[in-house]
Amino acid sequence: MNSINISFKAMSIRSAVAYGAVSAAVLDLIFAYLYYGFYLAITQTIAGGILGRDAARSGGIATAILGAALHFVIMFGWAGAYALLSRRAHWLRRWWFPCGLLYGFVIYVGMRVVILPLSALHTSPWPIKWELLHIAGHMVLVGLPIAWFASRIKS
Repeated sequence: MNSINISFKAMSIRSAVAYGAVSAAVLDLIFAYLYYGFYLAITQTIAGGILGRDAARSGGIATAILGAALHFVIMFGWAGAYALLSRRAHWLRRWWFPCGLLYGFVIYVGMRVVILPLSALHTSPWPIKWELLHIAGHMVLVGLPIAWFASRIKS
């Protein structure tokens, strides 16, 4: 019987960013669909960040696909930032678990305070919505995968 041996011991920075971004994006979308229900409006709202809420909602499946693509682009940005930082600050890779949880929290706050207010959605940054389930979701489902894959980058 053949067995598949997948080793994540060492990988290039590109691979770490790709695996971290894709896994975080997929897990975050799964969380959103389980929490809110299976609606096109979830990814349409992401597209609303560049199109505006009304234009995104009226765009049907096209804006839902655009929103999903943008979600992956955003995750590539977050994963790339962490991977690049971890090249200089080696403790981010060594202590990936607590750093990943903290990074997920930073992502949540960064999205609420910087990204969403600057987007076409024009959400108010203050007061921050302290939605504990969403914060925990970002910490575990976004921050941890990004940090874990970054911890596998070849030195």
